[in-house]
Amino acid sequence: MSIKAKLFHAGIKLDKYLAGSLIFCRASLAQAETVFFPGCSLMSYSPEHVKRVQALIAGKYKSCGVLTGCCAKPLKLMRDANFNNYINKVIKRLDALGAKRVITACPNCFNILKAYGDTKIEIISLWNLIAEDLDVTLGENLRGSCKGLGFAL
Repeated sequence: MSIKAKLFHAGIKLDKYLAGSLIFCRASLAQAETVFFPGCSLMSYSPEHVKRVQALIAGKYKSCGVLTGCCAKPLKLMRDANFNNYINKVIKRLDALGAKRVITACPNCFNILKAYGDTKIEIISLWNLIAEDLDVTLGENLRGSCKGLGFAL
C-alpha cells in the first residue's frame, strides 16, 4: 500500500474514532422508543434539516430522539478490525435509549444497522416513511438535473 493510501486510511480511522466518541455521538433524549439516526453526512451537511425531520417524525410517533454519529461503513469497506467494536457501540447506545424503531436518512446506515443491528429494533428508511406516511411535499427547489427522476436530494 502506498504512503498516500496509508495516510488516507489513517485519516478515515481517526474520523470514525472521533465520530463515535461521546464528544460527537450524542443522544437528544434519555429514553426514546423512536430514534432518528441521520448519519454523518446529513448531520454535517445540515443540522437544521435534522431538527426539521425530527419534528416531522415526532408528529407521527409519540416522541422522537436523535442519535448522532456514523454507522462506520467506511471502516467496513476498509475491512478494519475496529468496525465491529464501533457498530457495537452504536447498538449499545440505541439499546440504552430503549429504541424500538430507528429511522435512518442514509441508505448506508439503513443497510449497516439492518445487517449488524439488534434484530428486536425495527430499522426504517426515512425515504420510505416520507413516501408512505408523512405528509411532506417536496418543493420545486429540490429538483435536480438528473433526467428521468421526479426529484433528487
